[in-house]
Amino acid sequence: FGLGLSVDEALRAATAGGAYALRRADVGHLGRSAAGDLVVLDVAHEADLVGHLGAPAVRRTVVGGVPVG
Repeated sequence: FGLGLSVDEALRAATAGGAYALRRADVGHLGRSAAGDLVVLDVAHEADLVGHLGAPAVRRTVVGGVPVG
């Protein structure tokens, strides 16, 4: 995978790692006290996130725990 990271490591760096860099304990993870903003993607495998760049993959967006769009 890119930069020598596994898919899991890259996803963690993009979510929890980004939240940590912004000093935001309420985002970047799934769990109690986490903000409920997320994007549900229509991909068969995590590697498809980079394997099909530019293809529309967003199935649903959730903001504040409420599905939108």
